Amino acid sequence: MSTKSEGLAVEALSLGDPSGYPAMLEALHSENEHTRLMAVRHLIGFKPCDGQTVKGKVVDIRAELVERLKDGHPYVRVEVPHLLAEAGVEGLRELLLPIAEDDTDADVRPAARDILDIIQDK
Repeated sequence: MSTKSEGLAVEALSLGDPSGYPAMLEALHSENEHTRLMAVRHLIGFKPCDGQTVKGKVVDIRAELVERLKDGHPYVRVEVPHLLAEAGVEGLRELLLPIAEDDTDADVRPAARDILDIIQDK
């Protein structure tokens, strides 16, 4: 997916049209880590559509964000703990504990710990 297509998906969503969700899914699976990062950042915009079917694809923000915790590039993974918290996903502690302890990247582990510290204080 091109950055232009991703931009169009985000623009349509900003107008209340979730029809760009399949394009966003495509961007989430791009070979380019920057494209995946931009897509994961924009995924939260589809939260109001969670559970709806758009062009044959069920919008599942939690599942897509959780999948990004396994992204092959820390450039993407480091953003996901915050995005999971922002999306208000259930089971956040259980999702982030293994990342905080075992992720292979020195920046991803503290990103997960930061969110765990915030939710512990609540």
